[in-house]
Amino acid sequence: MKKLYLQVAFIFFAFIAVITGVNAQNPVNAGPDIFLPCNTNCTNIQATLASMPSVATNTYAVSSIPYAGNYGPFGGGTPYNLTGDDTWGSLITLPFTFCFYGQNFTTCVAGTNGLISFTQAPNTYCTYVTTVPIPSANYAQYAIMADYTDLLPNNGAIINYKTVGVAPNRQFVISWNTVNYYPGTPSATFQIVLYETTNVVEVYLQYCPNLAGIVNGNAICGIQQNGTNALPAPGRNSQQGWTVMNTPGSPSEAWRWTPTGGTSGGAPLSVALTNINGLL
Repeated sequence: MKKLYLQVAFIFFAFIAVITGVNAQNPVNAGPDIFLPCNTNCTNIQATLASMPSVATNTYAVSSIPYAGNYGPFGGGTPYNLTGDDTWGSLITLPFTFCFYGQNFTTCVAGTNGLISFTQAPNTYCTYVTTVPIPSANYAQYAIMADYTDLLPNNGAIINYKTVGVAPNRQFVISWNTVNYYPGTPSATFQIVLYETTNVVEVYLQYCPNLAGIVNGNAICGIQQNGTNALPAPGRNSQQGWTVMNTPGSPSEAWRWTPTGGTSGGAPLSVALTNINGLL
């Protein structure tokens, strides 16, 4: 006869899959013990893991991360019909609910000038004047700014979005590929990535000249809730002269915004099904 147990193992057992955000005090309820008759090798069991608290998104920390190439190809995915000058596009339905600054969102819009917003009305004017640092009521609220400056997506520029991975660990990726600065050349290439479950935000800047002669060198990379609360990447807050040239002297770069609002407590755990001998 066999008796089956659920074994809860700490995250340092690397061979066990991690379920992030599980409270150490949350019980695993496997129901009553099941005794199998002799010569019976299988049965169905059901276990319930208490709810997994997530990290609140009322505050964030920003950090520089390695730029190991862009997040998948800049091409492919769903083309986003975003053309013209200084405009927001149509609504994009996100593949998962994304929590940003304490609010859950299922849609967003992208602007020609290098940003997305979860609350901006679609098909409206997108300001190109980025001379004021964030936070500022001059700009869209609940926004993620990659290379927010005066851009003009024409002459072969590509803006697209796609979903990568499998639930509950998918990523929503939106890319601006060779989008010209106003009024013409040169062009910028960058991405915004949203992470399911963790609600992490990442920005990948491959090539963003932000030349003083084109847009006065003013560009913003950061996140903003409203006119009083925002978190720019260091040295990337409407400061003249910052560039990303994809060269040894000015390499491509990436930034991550991680929620830091706290949880209901507990270290991440993992769950594995074993038999009475502790074998998987």
